[in-house]
Amino acid sequence: NKPNNFHDLDMINFCVNLKDVLTIKFFNDSNDKITISCNNSNVPTDKTNIVYKVVEKFKQQYKLSFSCEIAIKKNIPLLAGLAGGTGNGVAVLEMLNRKFKTNLTVLQKMKFNIFLIKTQILNI
Repeated sequence: NKPNNFHDLDMINFCVNLKDVLTIKFFNDSNDKITISCNNSNVPTDKTNIVYKVVEKFKQQYKLSFSCEIAIKKNIPLLAGLAGGTGNGVAVLEMLNRKFKTNLTVLQKMKFNIFLIKTQILNI
C-alpha cells in the first residue's frame, strides 16, 4: 500500500459473460415490506443487502409505499471485485425508475450511484 492506502495495479482487462438475474414483484399493500431471496446462501437477504438499501432509499426519497419481493439469481462470484452487488443495485434503481416513472436525470442517477458505492465501501 501507498501512504494514501491505494496500491499500484498491473492489469489486463477482458470481457466475461457473467450476469446476475433479478426479478422484482411489486405489491400495493399496507405492509410496506421488502423481501429478498437468493440462490446463494452467502448473499445477505436482510437490510444489509445493497439491493434492499436501494429500494429503501428510493421509497424514502420519493415518499412511496409498496411491498416487493426481489429474487436474485447470483452468477457473478461474491467478493471477486466484479461489482456484482453494486451492479445489482444500479439495475434495481433503473427498474424502480421505470416502474414509478420518476424520470431520474443522469445527475440524480449518479448521486444514487455514489450512495451505492459509499454503502459498499463503508458498509453502512
